[in-house]
Amino acid sequence: MPKNKEINIDSEIELMKKFVYAIRDEIMYVISIYETWHPMVSDDELQSRFNHSLAGQSFVFIRIALQREILLTLTRLWDGVGGSISIKKIAHNLENKHFVKKLIEKTYKIENDTEESYFIKSEMSSYVESKINQVLSIMNAYIKPNGHGLKILFYLKELRNKKLAHNQVNVEEANFDSNINIDITFGELDTLFKDMLIIAEFLLSIFHRHGYNMDEARRVDATYARIFWRGATGEKKPGHPDYRSSITLESV
Repeated sequence: MPKNKEINIDSEIELMKKFVYAIRDEIMYVISIYETWHPMVSDDELQSRFNHSLAGQSFVFIRIALQREILLTLTRLWDGVGGSISIKKIAHNLENKHFVKKLIEKTYKIENDTEESYFIKSEMSSYVESKINQVLSIMNAYIKPNGHGLKILFYLKELRNKKLAHNQVNVEEANFDSNINIDITFGELDTLFKDMLIIAEFLLSIFHRHGYNMDEARRVDATYARIFWRGATGEKKPGHPDYRSSITLESV
């Protein structure tokens, strides 16, 4: 391999390692938001506590704001605009045999040049390549034509570009349905969210030899959210400081 090409791969590996750490930080952030938001759309008993109450208006605003941030965070991880994080770019590199070979050499160093070390290198290479194949199968579902996640990712980018990050007034001319309710994508959003956790775990293992358990992070943040929402209620329910059936905007 030409020396300049090898240098390029070295620098690309270092950049991808930074990308992976940035993805980890974004995923840890979105887990906290997601677990706080999730009961607001899935817990009927929680919703009932805010029904027909003035406090329910703020409940809805908070739900919308959290959902908006989830969509923006998950979507921007795939962009790669102006040197930003790009899962697509990571996937492209992991499909490059020269990149993978160099990555394994740099990340999984075995110093001794013996028959035993050769065996360990071979086993390690097979192990890492297996992990790469697994994570590529998930990432490519959102990248490759006919991937099961391509539609939802395209939709979220359209929603982000024309509604969330920018308010495009004449959305009809852009072939975008302005009447789509983003709540109907809950199942697909949940699938994307869970896939992103798996992707992050694999990438941290492949590029940094780190074993992260994102489900454990979810359980911790879900506990925080459960404790928080357990005491939350609207003024129409007993236990609220302003509980009284005749409360109005004028009396607040």
